[in-house]
Amino acid sequence: MTAQSLALRGMALCLLNLQLLHAAQISGHVLDAGDSQPIVGAILDFQQGFPPPGFVATTTTDSSGYYQEEVPAGDVTVTVNATGYAMYAQTLTVGSAPLPVDFALTRAGSISGTVRAAASSLTLSGERVVLLSANNLDQGSETVTSPTAASRSAGCFLIDIPYASSIRSMCIATFAMTLI
Repeated sequence: MTAQSLALRGMALCLLNLQLLHAAQISGHVLDAGDSQPIVGAILDFQQGFPPPGFVATTTTDSSGYYQEEVPAGDVTVTVNATGYAMYAQTLTVGSAPLPVDFALTRAGSISGTVRAAASSLTLSGERVVLLSANNLDQGSETVTSPTAASRSAGCFLIDIPYASSIRSMCIATFAMTLI
């Protein structure tokens, strides 16, 4: 439809230019890159046009790791997230035909341990544990994106590392230590 102007009783009426978007379906599976097993509950975000996004949609994989989403034709960025896995993003060029795309996610790392009092070796629960990378240490403080955890009743903690390959050296720090 093209833009047209019409005069109606001395007033101008403007019809806006509407562009119809052809939709296509992207579908496939999200799999573990190590063992090719399906990843249940992976979240896929679809975005087209930046800034601001002209199209945004989100879907989740089913019990077989399968997903499907209707998207407009053109370049669409798909971001895939799943607990315990590194985030993955890819820009796809979508036409009018269905597009089958499988994604293979790599596992993220994790660090676990026990928080203990230095003097007595008693386990400490409820302590804040922060993973500091070499970049954080250079800045002298933690950042908003520093992975954190709280020690549980037996002093145990587990920190997921979302981007395991990007961390080369690290330090684990605890804050607000309890005196015993």
